[in-house]
Amino acid sequence: MNQPSISREQSWLITISLVILASTAVAGALAYTSSVMVPLVLAIFISYMVTPMVNYLQVHARMPRPISLFITMLFVMAILTVFGLLITYSTGQMLENSEEYQKQLENAANQVIEKVPRVLEKVSSWVMPGDSMSEVTSADTGDNDDSGLNGEAPTETESSVADDEPAESGGGSVDTKQETGEQSFSVSEIIQKFSGTIPTSVGAILTGTANAVVNIVSNGFLVLVFILFLILGATPDRKPKGIFAEIDEKVRRYIVIKIVSSAITGTLVAIILISMKLDLALAFGVLAFLLNFIPSIGSVISTMLPIPVAMVQYDSRWMVLWVLLLPGTVQMVVGNIIEPKVMGDGLDLHPITILVALIFWGLLWGIPGMFMAAPITAVIKIVSSRFETTRPAAELMAGRFPDFDEAPEQNTG
Repeated sequence: MNQPSISREQSWLITISLVILASTAVAGALAYTSSVMVPLVLAIFISYMVTPMVNYLQVHARMPRPISLFITMLFVMAILTVFGLLITYSTGQMLENSEEYQKQLENAANQVIEKVPRVLEKVSSWVMPGDSMSEVTSADTGDNDDSGLNGEAPTETESSVADDEPAESGGGSVDTKQETGEQSFSVSEIIQKFSGTIPTSVGAILTGTANAVVNIVSNGFLVLVFILFLILGATPDRKPKGIFAEIDEKVRRYIVIKIVSSAITGTLVAIILISMKLDLALAFGVLAFLLNFIPSIGSVISTMLPIPVAMVQYDSRWMVLWVLLLPGTVQMVVGNIIEPKVMGDGLDLHPITILVALIFWGLLWGIPGMFMAAPITAVIKIVSSRFETTRPAAELMAGRFPDFDEAPEQNTG
């Protein structure tokens, strides 16, 4: 008796639905266990760097494995301690001056807002000659008078009503026309409302970054425990094979190149800013090193961070421009020219895939998730490419459109 068969499209629909449900469940579990999973994944990536050191001391230096492990753990603790102190100092200095950065941004925003009505008036005079913008510009420049609708003097009743209404201060007044019911909103009022959301952004970003860094440093002991057990479970004579060898090669190569390029970027940025005698130059160098691990947007953020300090410290706009251009040039050369040539194919991920991964892992694990988004996504892509059902998804992650016609036809008998 022939069993009922399903079509190829139905099979794909069922598979995709199951993958979506499973991914949602896994994402919920990862978010719920983030306090443990973040240190564990971080320890796995660090173990990729320190396990070869243990194997080298044991095989080539002829040291007993316990001694090799002890020396390696001391080295890891020293690196994490120095790194944690630098991060703590840098973020502390940034937070202490965050209010000053905020005030400077407010002043810059207010200067721009004051020039907007004049620019609009000039544009309106060019595009629409006449009095088409007189209503808006009069509200912004404070040229409104108390005359009536037809230029006549207000009556006593109108004057008493106007006196009873509270007057708005500043250029953001609203002139309510009682006969027509129309309202004339000033441009500066609209821009003021929009710019009101800007001042808290600097402090929020710095506070969020500092909290994430403090969280990572506080979990340092748990990370060391995970590293210890991961190294204990590794054997120098056993090499990974198959899919594990591919993961080991690509992830280790990515981490090594990223650490070297980030160190070069952070060092050059710190040297440039120190030579320009910018305050918190060392802090910006450390942040450039850290944020370089976040693909695409990390270098942009690290380039923009010194701008408020430069605006506060320097009177010359040229100095502010150099603070922007010189570190930006370093980021562009190292990140877009040197690093791709050294890394080659790298993780074989499309830029859109990396951007989506940054958003996804950032939502799950916050800033630590954004640091580890690229290698985690690369591991998922490598594993997916080994199974026929998920291979099209792996091809899409690499930026290649899969050919679904090459998939084997399903038996219908």
